[in-house]
Amino acid sequence: MSYEYERHLAHTIVLRQDAAEYAHCLAKNLMASLCIKSGDDLVPHIGCGTEDCNLQAVESWVYMVCTCLKLPFSADQLEVLEGLLQPTLSALSEQLGYPLQKEVSNVG
Repeated sequence: MSYEYERHLAHTIVLRQDAAEYAHCLAKNLMASLCIKSGDDLVPHIGCGTEDCNLQAVESWVYMVCTCLKLPFSADQLEVLEGLLQPTLSALSEQLGYPLQKEVSNVG
């Protein structure tokens, strides 16, 4: 293996680790902003199917969407990701027959 190829490979691994960390942060924010319930109901629908919980499924979804749409892994994409995920959650809730999001009551 050439030195340049090894450097490129190492750089690619670091970029993927950074992307995974950003995907995790974005997933946590999406869970909160969209009031997604904890549990594992989303795993077979939006994740890869091997995740343990909804947070991990959302994280996989974020990684796949940002990668496929060539979106930067940044907080600036939160609104875009919310706009993509909300209709999916609504459709899944309707199809499954139970809510995937917590009900939020406005106090005041």
